Amino acid sequence: MKRARLSNEAAHAGPAVPRDGRRLQAAEPRPSGSGEAPDRVHNDPVAAVPELIGRERELARLAELAAAAKAGRGALLLLAGEAGAGKTALARSALAATGFRTLEAAATEMPGAPYRPIAGVLRAYRREGGMLLRDQPGLQADLACLLPELAPGQRPHGPPPTPDSVFEAVAAAFREMSAAGPLAVLFDDLHWSDEATLDLLRLLAEVAERSPIVLVGAYRSDAMTRAHPMRRLRTELRRAGSLQELVVEPLGPADTGRLLERVLAAPAAPDLVAAVHDRTEGLPFFVEELAAALKVAGGESRLPLPESVDEIHRLGSTLNEMLARLEAGLEHERAFVADASHELRAPLTVLKAELEVALMEHDTPSAVRDVLTSAAE
Repeated sequence: MKRARLSNEAAHAGPAVPRDGRRLQAAEPRPSGSGEAPDRVHNDPVAAVPELIGRERELARLAELAAAAKAGRGALLLLAGEAGAGKTALARSALAATGFRTLEAAATEMPGAPYRPIAGVLRAYRREGGMLLRDQPGLQADLACLLPELAPGQRPHGPPPTPDSVFEAVAAAFREMSAAGPLAVLFDDLHWSDEATLDLLRLLAEVAERSPIVLVGAYRSDAMTRAHPMRRLRTELRRAGSLQELVVEPLGPADTGRLLERVLAAPAAPDLVAAVHDRTEGLPFFVEELAAALKVAGGESRLPLPESVDEIHRLGSTLNEMLARLEAGLEHERAFVADASHELRAPLTVLKAELEVALMEHDTPSAVRDVLTSAAE
């Protein structure tokens, strides 16, 4: 009963079902129908992000980029990985460690105005009291096509600004934002981004290369269709010699065990670690959700064998709760969850029926073990 592959390849983060005020390691699920992309400013270099497990290589790579940016040689880094791999938490943790002023915005699944993630970053900066192009009224007027609040109550006169004019205005705004010190920007969920945003992001990569700016663009590699504009962005960056990309892989068995034990706050038995890694395929979001459900069910690091029909029903309820938590935590992946839930519920129903029959006919723990062993195979 392995976790279903997303979208026949398709299927982590805002917080994924936060607990005790801490941010989960996995990607941040967002409601699919949200009308606005969340945007934030992080000025505190000590952010409330737990130490990441199994991400030493990735954190080191991001630290190298930050060191170069401090010297005025920034870059755009594309952060790829499948849903639940922990891209958002990795980016946040790495950028928090830089001490840079950090801005964040995300694309949303719902179609909207062009350049929405970039407008979200600019709005986050302005909410913290930052001014944008006040001394350059011409560029500010062009930027108002992204941020109408820059020209409140004014109706645009003449033709709208050209894409080149928009780029010049956005580039000037990013240079201005980094003038007081190094700047880090996370553009999240770019697999949902519009083509205009990705075109502008390619041009911003050129600005970053000559500025103290680190741009991180996170996207789901398992959501890339053949015609997705992200493929063109990667091709153009490669041709320009500017493609920097980091793939966030699933955790191995050992790191899955470490993450499982951190959530359980107790040692995990080797067979439980193996089972969780097998079913979650090492994706941190799924590891944490299953571990949290186990903890709620009793905090034990080893699942007991049921010895009665009542315990069978209790075990079924626990497993159903795990599925419900996954559905709640991944609401924005409704299609995947529906498929995965269907795939999981049918075998669980069959397993429960077989256990009940074994208890009624044999009433011995060995009969139950035989059923569980057969199901595990």
